[in-house]
Amino acid sequence: MNCLPNRIFFLKLTDAVIGSALCRLLSRSLSWRDHHEVPMRIPPDRLERILVIRPGGIGDMILLLPLIKFIQDRCPRASVHVVCEKRNVPVLELAGMADKALIYDSNPFLFLARLIRHKYDVAIDSEQFHHFSAIFALLSGAPFRIGFKVNPIRNPLYTHLIGYDLDGLESAQFERLLEPLGFGESPGGIAGFLSSHLPFGPA
Repeated sequence: MNCLPNRIFFLKLTDAVIGSALCRLLSRSLSWRDHHEVPMRIPPDRLERILVIRPGGIGDMILLLPLIKFIQDRCPRASVHVVCEKRNVPVLELAGMADKALIYDSNPFLFLARLIRHKYDVAIDSEQFHHFSAIFALLSGAPFRIGFKVNPIRNPLYTHLIGYDLDGLESAQFERLLEPLGFGESPGGIAGFLSSHLPFGPA
């Protein structure tokens, strides 16, 4: 019996009920400064710990791969970790990024301990709507937290909000999350990444 649908439903229900309440509570505890956008003062090539958050679907994880690789190339000193569900790990394995996975739905307590311990420089949340991803960004300790300006309940937990076009290409929306870092260029499309980085190469 496949329990994945029930697992996904439970995660979404927990996010809607508990996640939203935690976002409200945490937003009240933040200082005035934390509620307002702060300038990015750390040059990208000096970043040491970067967190990319991608809960949810496998398709979105695939679309996010070029962004992760781009960050690696532009921030060679940095250790990049990806918050994801267990079902997304095979995608990272195919792209040679399995060591970057921080799985949050297998052992939540171990995940939270690792998340808090690393004290990241930047957290980039690619989730559009759910609440727990914003909480993860805050708990990462990152002074710079980038996320989409979609859900007003979780918006206060970010320092840099990025507009989200509901009708736009998802890969293009992900690229916009890099704007506060000032790279001045984009990662490029998923097709080029797949042909050059996955083991089976172009079709």
